[in-house]
Amino acid sequence: MVLAHGAIIVLCSDGVTGAQNEQRKQFGKQTIERIIKQCSQQSAGQIIQILQSELHIFTAQEYM
Repeated sequence: MVLAHGAIIVLCSDGVTGAQNEQRKQFGKQTIERIIKQCSQQSAGQIIQILQSELHIFTAQEYM
């Protein structure tokens, strides 16, 4: 496989995609894809921070 210049590869555990909110909705791959598309011009470190923040917000009610 040849990657295009600027391609983004995301590796995560099923714990990220399977994380659930209060309504038992999963974070899912689609959410990760949406965030990556919105933040694709950011650095890798910034994308990670945004993903972590979005995951925390998504699951926050689950841990309160």
